[in-house]
Formats: sequence, C-alpha cells, structure tokens
Amino acid sequence: MNFFESKHLVLFYDGYCNLCSSLTQFVKEIDSKAVIQYAPLQSPEVKEFLANHGIDTTNITTVVCALNGKIYTKSTAVIKVMQQLPELSLMAGLLLLVPVQIRDSIYELVANNRYQWFGKTEECFIADQEISNKV
Repeated sequence: MNFFESKHLVLFYDGYCNLCSSLTQFVKEIDSKAVIQYAPLQSPEVKEFLANHGIDTTNITTVVCALNGKIYTKSTAVIKVMQQLPELSLMAGLLLLVPVQIRDSIYELVANNRYQWFGKTEECFIADQEISNKV
C-alpha cells in the first residue's frame, strides 16, 4: 500500500505503547475534520512501506508520519501532526523555534523509556478500523 497516495497526513503509531495509543486517541478526538489517518506501526503494510523508504522496521522507536510524499520522524513528526490541528498549531509553531537536536533529544528520552514509564499492552491498539482502512 502506498501511504503517499493519501490526501491526508498519515500517522503511524506504536499500537502496543500506552502513551502512543493514548496520544493517538487524543489526536483522533480533536481531529474534528478528520484530516489525519491512522495506522499502527505493527501493521505488515506499514512495515513494508517504511522498509521501502529506508526506515528500519525491526525496532521502531519513533512515531512516523507521511505527508505530501515525505516521511517525518521523532519530534518533527509530532509537529507535523500538531500543525494539522487548529487547537495545536500555535504550539507546533513554538516548538519549531527549538533546535531539532534539542527537540529530538527530549523525544528520544521519552521514546526510550515509554514502556517503562507508561506501560505496554499485549494487544495492538487500532485507532479506528474505518479510519485505518481509509489510508
């Protein structure tokens, strides 16, 4: 599946991570115009897509998004998601003022400890089957 064909931002999230799943649910709730689509990183189609675009899918420790033919990871992916949502777009603009090395260092600290701090589920969370299938 070519996620670049989507007319919307596609958010790839860790479906086993409690933090990632909760944040995905939050984004889905405030995405009143349904401008974001969702797919778990554990999906075989997502793994194939990312592998074809040079992302190691054996141990993904970052949120990933695709938008307008480009792939974004780490803090930049979070900012791209926020930019799609009017409620968070101002905060996204402020985060862009922080150098990417600092943003990504903070992101990596949380990402590397997310299971320890927030827990992990046994079953992969699917944001919404209808939305996931629209990708």
